[in-house]
Amino acid sequence: MLPRLTPRLRDAYLERIAADVGPVDHETLTALQRAHLHAIPFHNLGVLANASAPYAVPSLLQIVRANARGLGGTCHLTTPAFAVLLSALGFEVHLVAGHIRQPDDHLLAMVHLAEGSFVVDVGNGHPYLHPMRWGTPAAWECHGWRFRWDGSRLLRQLDAGREQLVYTVDPAPRTWESFHPAIRDHHEVDGFGPFLASLRAVRVHPERIVVVKDATLTRYDGARRWDRPLTSFEAARRVLVETLELDEEIVDSGLAALAERRPRLFEVEPAVPGIFVAIQTVGRPRQLTALLDSIDSDMQASEIDPRQVRVLIVNNAPPETRPTLRAAVEGYAFATELVDVGEIDLELERSLGLVHGREVPLGIGACRHALVRATQSRLDRLEGPWVVWVLDDDLRLLQRTLDEGGIRDRRVVASLREVVRLWQEHPEISVGLGTFCGDPPIPGFATWWSQVRDLTATLHALKGLGPDDPWPSPRNDRTRADYYYDHSGDALASEDQPPFLYERSIGEPAREVMAQLADRVRFIAAGRQVFRPLVTMPPRAPRRSVARGGHVLFLDPEALLCAPFPSAEGPDGVITRRADSMAALLLAEQQSFGCFEVDLPLLHCRMLDDGSSPMASVRPSRARGAAFIDAQARGIASSRALAERQPHRVAMHLEARRQLHRRGLQRVREALGRARDVLHDPEAWWSKTPALVELVARLEAGLQVLEVRIPDDEVMASVEADVSRQLEAMLEALSRNAETWRSSWR
Repeated sequence: MLPRLTPRLRDAYLERIAADVGPVDHETLTALQRAHLHAIPFHNLGVLANASAPYAVPSLLQIVRANARGLGGTCHLTTPAFAVLLSALGFEVHLVAGHIRQPDDHLLAMVHLAEGSFVVDVGNGHPYLHPMRWGTPAAWECHGWRFRWDGSRLLRQLDAGREQLVYTVDPAPRTWESFHPAIRDHHEVDGFGPFLASLRAVRVHPERIVVVKDATLTRYDGARRWDRPLTSFEAARRVLVETLELDEEIVDSGLAALAERRPRLFEVEPAVPGIFVAIQTVGRPRQLTALLDSIDSDMQASEIDPRQVRVLIVNNAPPETRPTLRAAVEGYAFATELVDVGEIDLELERSLGLVHGREVPLGIGACRHALVRATQSRLDRLEGPWVVWVLDDDLRLLQRTLDEGGIRDRRVVASLREVVRLWQEHPEISVGLGTFCGDPPIPGFATWWSQVRDLTATLHALKGLGPDDPWPSPRNDRTRADYYYDHSGDALASEDQPPFLYERSIGEPAREVMAQLADRVRFIAAGRQVFRPLVTMPPRAPRRSVARGGHVLFLDPEALLCAPFPSAEGPDGVITRRADSMAALLLAEQQSFGCFEVDLPLLHCRMLDDGSSPMASVRPSRARGAAFIDAQARGIASSRALAERQPHRVAMHLEARRQLHRRGLQRVREALGRARDVLHDPEAWWSKTPALVELVARLEAGLQVLEVRIPDDEVMASVEADVSRQLEAMLEALSRNAETWRSSWR
C-alpha cells in the first residue's frame, strides 16, 4: 500500500513539476507524466556515491520529499515517488516490476483508469512522454528516439531496422519492500547493473534531450545528435551542475566515488572541431580583407589545418558590390564563399514579422536570419563536429594592448586555437559571447560626450607642457564598469568621473601628440575610440551573460537555431535595432544551453564612411542620424520589456530612453564648446606658434565633423513616432512566433 501525502507535501511536489491537478483520466495522467519527466532528472550519482557500501533503502515518503526538491536519481528514486503522488491525486496505482538485466531490476507503476490499465515509467532516462496501455501495441518518436511497445515489452528501434529490448513488464502488484533486495544489489554488487562503474545523467526537455554517458555529453533535438567531449572530472562537474542542473552535493559525492573507481575515465583524446566562420558585410571590402587576412595569419599561429576552416560571407549590400567583394575573398588557403543576402529565402521570417522589407541593405536582424539560414544549409552537408563563429566584418583576429609604451595592436591570443580549446574543455558552454578590444561594440553616439571631454582634458594637460616636452604615460582608470559608455545603466555618465588622457605617443614631444590628435579626432563621430579604447585585460573564467553582438561563438551549433532576431518596423520605416540583444534573451529561456562571456578578445575597428551608421557617413544627415538613434531607443525599450516579460512597459522604457538620448546629445554640444575654449586659448603654446596653426585648424575641422552630425531636439522630435503599441504587439506575439521559427528547423 502506498503512503498518504500531506496536502503540503503533495502541493510542493506538484509545484516542483509545474503541474496542474485535473480529473482522474488518461489526459491528466499523460500531462503529469510529461511534467515529471521535464522536471525531475535521471542520474546514477547516488548509486556511485554509495561506493558499494551497505545501502539503507529510503522510505517512500523520503523519496517523495527528495523529488519535491528536484533531486531525481535512478528508477527507485523517481517512479515510486510519482506513484505516491498519483495515489494522492485519486488515481488507482500500484508498483510493478520490469526486467532489464536481472529480475526486479527496474521499477514501474501500473495505473488503472476507465480507459484501461497503463504502465507509467519516469525513471529510465528515456523520453516516455505517454503512459503505455497494457496489452495494446504502440509506437512513438521523441527527439529522434524511437520506441515500440508490444503490450508487455518495450523495445527501442535502432538504425537499419534493428531493435533492442529495453525491458519486459510483470503486471503483478508489488510492495515497495519487495524491491529492496534488487535496490541494494544495484548499490552494492558490481555487475548487477551498469550504475556502479559508469556515469549516467539525463534531462528531458520539451525541445531536446541532454545525456551524459561516461565521457560524452550528447544533445538530441530530433534532427541531429550533437556530441561534446568531457575531458576532465572538473568539466563533467560543470556540465552536471550547470547544464543538467543537478544538486551540487550529490554531484560532488558521486564524482568523488567515481574518481576512486575509474580515475582515468575522462582521459580521452577529444576530436578537433572544424570552425565555420559566418560573416555578414555591408559591402565593405577594406574591412572584409582585413578580417580575412587576420584569420589567415591566426590560422598559421594556431597551427590549424586550412581544411578545418570554412568562411561564409553574406553580403548585405546591393549586388553591384559583389565583384569588388569577390576579389577581396579569393586567394586564401581556407575555403571561402560569398552569397548575396537577396539570394536567401526569408519568407518564413517575413510571415512572422521578423524581417521587414526587401530593399538591400536589410536591417541587422534580418541579415542575421539570412546568415543563420545560409550557415545551416551548409552545415547540413558537413561531416564531423563543427563550431560556428559569427563575426561582423569590422573585426580582426588581433588584440589591442596597453603597456609602458602605450597602445599597440598585436596578436597575444591564437584565437582559432582558443576556439578549439573552449570546445574541448568547456562543454558547459553552448554559446560563447566573445569580448572586444579597440572600439566598443556600442552605438558611436554613446561615446561622444566622454571622448570630447577627454580631448578637453588632454588639451589642458598639453597646455601645461612645452611643445618639445615628452608626453607622460597617463593613469587612466579602467576598473570602472562601462568606462567607455556614456549611457551605462540607463543613466548619463557622471561628470565626477575623471576624464581619460591620450594613451598613444608616450614619451614623444607634445607637438607630436597634437599632430596625432589632429589626425584622429574626426573619427570620434564614427564611434572610434580615440581616448578610451578597450584593451586586452587579464584573463577571467567564463561567466554567464546574455550580452550579444557581432562576435558570438556557437560551440553547440544547434543553439544557432533556438532564437530568432526580432525587430519591428514603424510607420516611418524605422526598424528597431538591438535584435542581437533580444535574441540573447530568447536563447537564455531555452533549457540546457549555457551562454557565457568568454575571454576571446578581437579587435573592433570602425572607420569613417564604413556604413556602420549614418554618423560614419562622409555625407552626414542629422535626420538620418536621429532616426538611427531612435531605432536604438526602440530596440533598447523592447529588450528591457522582454527581459521583464512585461510588454506593456515598453512605452515607459521608450520615453525614458528618448529623454536620456536628448539629454546626452545636449551634453555633447556643451562639451564641444569647452573643448573649443581650450583649443583656441590665445595663451596656449600652439596658438603662439605659427607653424602649428595648421594643427589647430585640423583639430577644429575634426570637431566640426562631429558637430554637424548631432541632431538637435527638433530633429529628434521629428523621428520619435508613437510606436509603443506596435512594439508591445510585437513582444506579445514574440513567444508564439519564436516557437514557430524554432520548429521550422526540426
